[in-house]
Amino acid sequence: MVALEKVTNKILSAAEADAASVLSAADEECRGILAAAEERAAEIHREAEDAAEAEGTGVVSRARATASTERRNILLAGRCRAVDAAFEAAEKKICGMPRENYLAFLLALARGAAEGQKGGEAVITLNRADRENVGAELLERLSEGSDGIVWKIAENDARIDGGFLLDIGLTRVDCSVMALINQVRPSLEADVCRILFDSSRKDKENG
Repeated sequence: MVALEKVTNKILSAAEADAASVLSAADEECRGILAAAEERAAEIHREAEDAAEAEGTGVVSRARATASTERRNILLAGRCRAVDAAFEAAEKKICGMPRENYLAFLLALARGAAEGQKGGEAVITLNRADRENVGAELLERLSEGSDGIVWKIAENDARIDGGFLLDIGLTRVDCSVMALINQVRPSLEADVCRILFDSSRKDKENG
């Protein structure tokens, strides 16, 4: 489906630029954790008396192990936030496309969702801004060569950021941008991670 290809391309193009700041914040937090742990370890060394040296060494070791575990957890959480941010950024980019591009996207999405349908009524529910901005033209273009489908734009508003809900026959199809992104996300997460984290590693090496 052409619309899904556009979603995929937007996600991959958004990944590196829009999520890098999340990784940077996670790295900064990790540095603070490690610095605090090392400071605490040095303090324990200074305070430990000779008779308690073995115990003091054990406490230091445990403190460093705890800091290392916390660092890994922070990095993992940071990476998860970065991946989420990439998909959220892609959704915003799709919803914020120039009007003509966005209209073409909706047309492709509607035609793809109704593929194989012969006749009957198809009702598209947009959010208020899209209904007012592109609803009439979307309906006009869909009605051209519609394979007998009677297209309509619902008067009520969908509580979605972009895309639409499609009622065709007895079936409702969620064609919101968020639903499309959720649909392709499992197959794209590996590519998004590669873009995000390979570029992050190369930046550090070049820096």
